[in-house]
Amino acid sequence: MGKKIKYIFLGIMLAAPLFATQQHGEPTGLVVHEIAHILFIYAMAIIMKAIHSSSLKKIKGWQYLYMAALFFLIWNLVAFSIHIMQEYIPKDAYSKEEYWFVSLSLNKAVFLRVTFYIGRLIAPILNIIPFVYLYKSVKSFSKIAG
Repeated sequence: MGKKIKYIFLGIMLAAPLFATQQHGEPTGLVVHEIAHILFIYAMAIIMKAIHSSSLKKIKGWQYLYMAALFFLIWNLVAFSIHIMQEYIPKDAYSKEEYWFVSLSLNKAVFLRVTFYIGRLIAPILNIIPFVYLYKSVKSFSKIAG
C-alpha cells in the first residue's frame, strides 16, 4: 500500500499539462473521427446483442460487460452528436479564458447551443461510467478464473 501512495504522490508532483485535445480543423479529421465513433457504436451494439442473446447474461461478469458496452454506446452517441453540433456553432461563440478551459457564451440561448453545452458537460461523466463497469467485469472474471 505504501508503494501505491508513493507512486500517486510522485505522479501528482510531476504532473504537467498534456494538451491532449483533438481539434478538427480540416474536414478530413472530423470525418475520420466520426467514422471511428460509428464503428465503436457498432462494435458495442454487437457485444450487447451477443451477450443478450446468449446464456451469458446470467453471469455477473457478463452483465457488467453488457452495461459497459451500453454506456460506451451512449457516450459515443453523445460525442458523435457534439462533434456535429460543434460544426454548426459559430467560432466566436467560444471564449478561451485559459488554455485548459473553454466556455461557450450563451448570450443567444438557442436549442443547439444549450444542447451542445449540456452534451459537453455530461460527455466526460458518460465516459467514466463504462470503465467502472469494465473494471467490475474484469474483477468478476478474475474471481471466476481463480
